Amino acid sequence: NIAEISGVLEGYATRCAVDYLSPAAIRDLRRINEEMYQAYIVHDDQNYAELNHRFHKSLFSVVPNTAIQEMIEQLWQRWIYTAGAFSMVPRRLPTSYKEHLEILDMIEQKKFDEAETLARNHKIHSLNTWIEEIPDSKEQ
Repeated sequence: NIAEISGVLEGYATRCAVDYLSPAAIRDLRRINEEMYQAYIVHDDQNYAELNHRFHKSLFSVVPNTAIQEMIEQLWQRWIYTAGAFSMVPRRLPTSYKEHLEILDMIEQKKFDEAETLARNHKIHSLNTWIEEIPDSKEQ
């Protein structure tokens, strides 16, 4: 499953990013996450999806191993439901926001294992919610 593979890679990329994210970068990620929450409040799913993409891309952009970044991007492009997921499964948005906060907390505390696990589980939770809500999504 593409989402499961992406979860493993994104978890690992998050672990790798811990040492490279500056306090300013973490503040920027928190700001993006707050903008996501505001988009959720006003039901702007498109903006939420764009901000979510920017959040994750910003998180991984500091990782020196560009191959990981490229693999994640390729998987995002192959998983056709990524962009529209939030409009189709809106109940996931507030939980996703909270998971981002937890991931950022672990990054700030330099808790590598916890950051990796939370990031991996974040993707898996999204996948599981998608599967519960969208018929035939298990095939992706």
